[in-house]
Amino acid sequence: MKLLAVADANCCFTLIDVAADGNENDSSGLSNSSFGMAFSSIDLNVPPVTNTPCTNITITLYFVRDKAFPLKPQK
Repeated sequence: MKLLAVADANCCFTLIDVAADGNENDSSGLSNSSFGMAFSSIDLNVPPVTNTPCTNITITLYFVRDKAFPLKPQK
């Protein structure tokens, strides 16, 4: 069994996806999960790149992951 989870800057979980097939490798598990499919198809509602209020400092959203998951930009 695999657990994929996303938390916001306040450490509150915003998405949890549990996969039943523990024999699948992590990269394939991500691609075949609801989260992975939503991320690939831009259905995840990731906030756009924006500036910090009252500044010109740009904030980009990042997912922290381990080496088993590939780095991919959202298209």
